Amino acid sequence: MSRLAALVLVLAVAACGRGSYTVQPNGPARADYSPAEHLRVMLPPPGSQGDEGGRIISGRVVQVLQQTHADVQLIASDQLTAALAEARTARATYLIQPAVTQWSEGHAPPFTADQLGIRLDLIDVASGAVVNTATFSNSSSIVEVSDTPPTSLLDARFDDAVRALIGAAAR
Repeated sequence: MSRLAALVLVLAVAACGRGSYTVQPNGPARADYSPAEHLRVMLPPPGSQGDEGGRIISGRVVQVLQQTHADVQLIASDQLTAALAEARTARATYLIQPAVTQWSEGHAPPFTADQLGIRLDLIDVASGAVVNTATFSNSSSIVEVSDTPPTSLLDARFDDAVRALIGAAAR
Protein backbone atom coordinates (compact mmCIF):
# COMPACT_ATOMS: atom_id res chain seq x y z
CA MET A 1 0.00 0.00 0.00
CA SER A 2 1.37 3.40 -0.86
CA ARG A 3 2.13 5.95 1.84
CA LEU A 4 -0.60 8.23 0.50
CA ALA A 5 -3.21 5.47 0.69
CA ALA A 6 -2.09 4.60 4.23
CA LEU A 7 -2.35 8.26 5.27
CA VAL A 8 -5.86 8.53 3.78
CA LEU A 9 -6.91 5.37 5.63
CA VAL A 10 -5.56 6.66 8.96
CA LEU A 11 -7.31 10.03 8.50
CA ALA A 12 -10.58 8.32 7.58
CA VAL A 13 -10.50 6.19 10.73
CA ALA A 14 -9.56 9.20 12.87
CA ALA A 15 -12.41 11.21 11.38
CA CYS A 16 -15.08 8.79 12.55
CA GLY A 17 -17.05 9.70 15.64
CA ARG A 18 -17.15 7.14 18.38
CA GLY A 19 -20.70 7.62 19.66
CA SER A 20 -22.34 4.92 21.75
CA TYR A 21 -25.03 4.40 24.33
CA THR A 22 -25.93 1.88 27.02
CA VAL A 23 -29.08 1.31 29.05
CA GLN A 24 -28.92 0.02 32.61
CA PRO A 25 -32.18 -0.91 34.36
CA ASN A 26 -32.01 0.21 37.99
CA GLY A 27 -35.19 -1.26 39.35
CA PRO A 28 -37.75 -3.91 38.64
CA ALA A 29 -38.38 -4.54 34.96
CA ARG A 30 -41.03 -2.15 33.76
CA ALA A 31 -43.80 -2.98 31.35
CA ASP A 32 -43.49 -1.87 27.77
CA TYR A 33 -43.99 1.81 27.32
CA SER A 34 -47.36 3.27 26.56
CA PRO A 35 -47.90 6.30 24.33
CA ALA A 36 -50.46 7.43 26.90
CA GLU A 37 -47.79 7.99 29.56
CA HIS A 38 -47.32 11.60 30.62
CA LEU A 39 -43.61 12.45 30.53
CA ARG A 40 -41.69 15.43 31.86
CA VAL A 41 -38.09 16.36 31.13
CA MET A 42 -36.10 18.63 33.42
CA LEU A 43 -32.98 20.67 32.75
CA PRO A 44 -29.58 19.20 33.61
CA PRO A 45 -27.81 20.55 36.71
CA PRO A 46 -25.50 23.51 36.04
CA GLY A 47 -22.14 22.59 34.60
CA SER A 48 -19.68 23.28 31.84
CA GLN A 49 -22.45 23.04 29.22
CA GLY A 50 -23.98 26.33 30.42
CA ASP A 51 -27.66 27.22 30.32
CA GLU A 52 -27.90 27.12 26.53
CA GLY A 53 -26.26 23.70 26.26
CA GLY A 54 -28.56 22.33 28.95
CA ARG A 55 -31.65 23.64 27.20
CA ILE A 56 -30.49 22.17 23.88
CA ILE A 57 -29.99 18.73 25.46
CA SER A 58 -33.34 18.73 27.30
CA GLY A 59 -35.10 20.12 24.22
CA ARG A 60 -33.71 17.30 22.11
CA VAL A 61 -35.00 14.73 24.63
CA VAL A 62 -38.46 16.35 24.48
CA GLN A 63 -38.35 16.37 20.67
CA VAL A 64 -37.50 12.65 20.50
CA LEU A 65 -40.17 11.67 23.03
CA GLN A 66 -42.86 13.67 21.25
CA GLN A 67 -42.50 11.21 18.38
CA THR A 68 -43.86 8.40 20.60
CA HIS A 69 -45.87 10.15 23.33
CA ALA A 70 -48.70 12.67 23.20
CA ASP A 71 -47.90 14.47 26.47
CA VAL A 72 -44.24 15.46 26.83
CA GLN A 73 -43.30 18.77 28.42
CA LEU A 74 -40.13 20.52 29.53
CA ILE A 75 -39.87 21.53 33.18
CA ALA A 76 -37.72 24.65 33.36
CA SER A 77 -35.90 23.62 36.53
CA ASP A 78 -32.58 21.95 37.20
CA GLN A 79 -33.57 21.09 40.79
CA LEU A 80 -34.82 17.52 41.18
CA THR A 81 -37.15 18.23 44.13
CA ALA A 82 -38.89 21.10 42.31
CA ALA A 83 -39.09 19.14 39.05
CA LEU A 84 -40.61 16.11 40.80
CA ALA A 85 -43.20 18.34 42.50
CA GLU A 86 -44.15 19.91 39.17
CA ALA A 87 -44.29 16.49 37.48
CA ARG A 88 -46.60 15.20 40.24
CA THR A 89 -48.86 18.23 39.83
CA ALA A 90 -49.05 17.47 36.10
CA ARG A 91 -49.83 13.80 36.90
CA ALA A 92 -46.80 12.70 34.92
CA THR A 93 -45.79 9.05 34.97
CA TYR A 94 -42.05 9.60 34.53
CA LEU A 95 -39.52 12.41 34.85
CA ILE A 96 -36.33 12.33 32.82
CA GLN A 97 -33.31 13.91 34.44
CA PRO A 98 -30.38 14.55 32.07
CA ALA A 99 -26.90 15.06 33.49
CA VAL A 100 -23.84 16.09 31.51
CA THR A 101 -20.98 13.80 32.47
CA GLN A 102 -18.47 15.11 29.93
CA TRP A 103 -18.30 18.33 27.98
CA SER A 104 -15.06 19.29 26.32
CA GLU A 105 -14.86 21.70 23.49
CA GLY A 106 -11.80 21.94 21.27
CA HIS A 107 -11.43 25.52 20.07
CA ALA A 108 -8.58 25.15 17.60
CA PRO A 109 -9.49 22.97 14.62
CA PRO A 110 -8.07 20.94 13.03
CA PHE A 111 -6.73 18.21 15.30
CA THR A 112 -9.03 18.90 18.24
CA ALA A 113 -12.08 16.88 19.21
CA ASP A 114 -15.24 17.85 21.01
CA GLN A 115 -16.49 15.27 23.51
CA LEU A 116 -19.93 14.87 25.03
CA GLY A 117 -21.19 12.48 27.69
CA ILE A 118 -24.78 12.45 28.98
CA ARG A 119 -26.58 10.31 31.55
CA LEU A 120 -30.39 10.13 31.36
CA ASP A 121 -32.26 8.89 34.44
CA LEU A 122 -35.87 7.75 34.10
CA ILE A 123 -37.55 8.52 37.42
CA ASP A 124 -40.88 7.09 38.50
CA VAL A 125 -42.75 10.21 39.64
CA ALA A 126 -44.91 8.37 42.20
CA SER A 127 -41.98 6.84 44.10
CA GLY A 128 -39.13 9.15 43.10
CA ALA A 129 -37.01 6.08 42.27
CA VAL A 130 -34.72 5.85 39.25
CA VAL A 131 -36.05 2.91 37.23
CA ASN A 132 -33.80 3.11 34.18
CA THR A 133 -30.60 4.86 33.13
CA ALA A 134 -29.13 5.46 29.69
CA THR A 135 -25.66 6.83 29.08
CA PHE A 136 -24.56 8.38 25.82
CA SER A 137 -21.13 9.47 24.67
CA ASN A 138 -19.82 10.83 21.42
CA SER A 139 -16.77 12.65 20.15
CA SER A 140 -16.10 14.58 17.01
CA SER A 141 -13.44 13.85 14.50
CA ILE A 142 -9.98 15.09 15.36
CA VAL A 143 -9.74 16.54 11.87
CA GLU A 144 -12.67 18.98 12.05
CA VAL A 145 -12.30 21.99 9.80
CA SER A 146 -14.70 24.20 11.76
CA ASP A 147 -15.39 24.76 15.43
CA THR A 148 -18.76 23.39 16.52
CA PRO A 149 -20.20 23.04 20.04
CA PRO A 150 -20.44 19.62 21.69
CA THR A 151 -24.25 19.77 21.30
CA SER A 152 -23.66 19.11 17.59
CA LEU A 153 -22.76 15.56 18.70
CA LEU A 154 -26.41 14.83 19.57
CA ASP A 155 -27.01 12.49 16.65
CA ALA A 156 -29.34 9.61 15.80
CA ARG A 157 -27.56 7.45 18.39
CA PHE A 158 -28.63 9.95 21.07
CA ASP A 159 -32.22 9.65 19.83
CA ASP A 160 -31.88 5.85 20.08
CA ALA A 161 -30.63 6.18 23.66
CA VAL A 162 -33.66 8.29 24.59
CA ARG A 163 -36.06 5.78 23.04
CA ALA A 164 -34.26 2.87 24.72
CA LEU A 165 -34.51 4.65 28.08
CA ILE A 166 -38.30 4.52 27.99
CA GLY A 167 -38.49 1.11 26.34
CA ALA A 168 -39.68 2.42 22.98
CA ALA A 169 -36.61 1.35 21.04
CA ALA A 170 -37.10 -0.87 18.04
CA ARG A 171 -36.81 -4.51 19.02
